[in-house]
Amino acid sequence: MQTKESFSLLMNDFSKAINDAQGKMDGRTFWPGSGGQLSASYIAIDANDILQKMSRLEIEKTNFKELFKTPAKIRYVLTGNYIIGLKVLVRDKKISKEESINAVKSFFYALEKLVDSDPFCLKGKNLVYNKKQLKQKLSQISFQKADEQIKKSLPRLSVSLDSIIWSEYYDIFIDAGINVHGPYTLADGNILLIKDYFDLKPVEIWDSVKEFPFKSVKLFLKFKPIDLTIDYLMHETSTQALAPNLLEWHAEAFDEKGKSFLLQSDSFEELTAKTMQVSSNQVEYVNGLVLLDKIKKGAELCYYQLKEFREFFDKKWFPPKEVFDIIEERGLERWEKFDWKNKQKQHSATVDWAKRYDPREGL
Repeated sequence: MQTKESFSLLMNDFSKAINDAQGKMDGRTFWPGSGGQLSASYIAIDANDILQKMSRLEIEKTNFKELFKTPAKIRYVLTGNYIIGLKVLVRDKKISKEESINAVKSFFYALEKLVDSDPFCLKGKNLVYNKKQLKQKLSQISFQKADEQIKKSLPRLSVSLDSIIWSEYYDIFIDAGINVHGPYTLADGNILLIKDYFDLKPVEIWDSVKEFPFKSVKLFLKFKPIDLTIDYLMHETSTQALAPNLLEWHAEAFDEKGKSFLLQSDSFEELTAKTMQVSSNQVEYVNGLVLLDKIKKGAELCYYQLKEFREFFDKKWFPPKEVFDIIEERGLERWEKFDWKNKQKQHSATVDWAKRYDPREGL
């Protein structure tokens, strides 16, 4: 675990990373609402649940890959409910400030164990595979050359998959269904980006997506050595257009039983159309929910976000009854208080995110 000095350095890096990533977003555009609107009423319940479960672990002996699946899950939880929820618990004298700091230390430690790069992506890389793992993975796949047609159809497929993740998990919980990692620098100097849509069919949340053909899709995209970067919240940024610089690709899909299918270029248009239709239907369905039901579904997504973590301890992930009780009691009140779109009119770049997510600071 980190010393006081090393934790301070990590906090500095964490602060830089979230200011950079959050500053690219406008809090007024979150769909169907911001984190404050969706989870403010039960944030302390969620944070306390995570805290109590983490306290039962022998941190330095834990397989965090088993508990969290991807580093993105930890990053999103830290900047979602966890740190703010810990601050609420400190304010309400449920835990001490020292306990909250130690809780964040544990998550920083876990995050470091899940990556082969700096944990906060300050250098523009989110490397999940180390060199040995990457070599082994590349030996298992066969790349195909990217012709002009692929440079059009593959980006459309990727955008459609991004859209379905967004429609299923709301803006603030997309880490529950996607992990973007890389760019990996290859031996020939080219770079590799991996887009892992690992949970495209969360039927435990949405019965409406049960007809989607695949549980997961993985895209391996090899580009010329362009200046592609990934930040703390999986934003991909480059001064150069990606599609014209695509050299080779590999795409595979998996059904619910884990059976794999190689995706060929002649299937992209059909899969893209199917994906966009499901995404459109899902958006229409969510937009048609009354506010309280949007919040309740958000609570399900929030707890599903750490599905593996919660099932490790309790064999279940679903929110407890007290979460829905407090949504019934205070959900709309909290929605109005955090109505960024109509009241705050504040762009994310103007918020001091570093202070907001520093456990050493009060609310």
